[in-house]
Amino acid sequence: MSAHEWQVRQVQNRMEAKRRELDRVVIKLGRLLAAIEDGLYSRRMKIRFQQLEDQAARLRAALQIDGDRLQSLKVQGGNGSGKDVATLVAELRATDDEYAILKLRRMLGPP
Repeated sequence: MSAHEWQVRQVQNRMEAKRRELDRVVIKLGRLLAAIEDGLYSRRMKIRFQQLEDQAARLRAALQIDGDRLQSLKVQGGNGSGKDVATLVAELRATDDEYAILKLRRMLGPP
C-alpha cells in the first residue's frame, strides 16, 4: 500500500468512526427529546441536551473537514495533481473564466 493510499484509508477510517459516534449522539438526543415529550424535564437534562447538541455540531464540522481532506487526497492521487489544482486556482483568482471553473469541477469530481 502506497503512502497516498494509506492516507486515504486513514481519513476514511476516521470519518467512519466519527459517523458512528455522531449516530450514537443523535440517538441519545432522540431519547432525551422523547423523555421531555413524556413530561420529564430537569435543568440537568437541559444541560445534557446542550452538551449533546454541541458534540453533534463538532462531529459534523470534523466530518466536513475530513471530507474536504479526502477530496483533496483523491485529487492529488486521481485525475489531477496538487500542482494542477494550484494552477487552476491561480487562474480562477485572476479571472472568472468559465472554462477554468469547469476544468476544476471535472478534476474534483461530483460533490
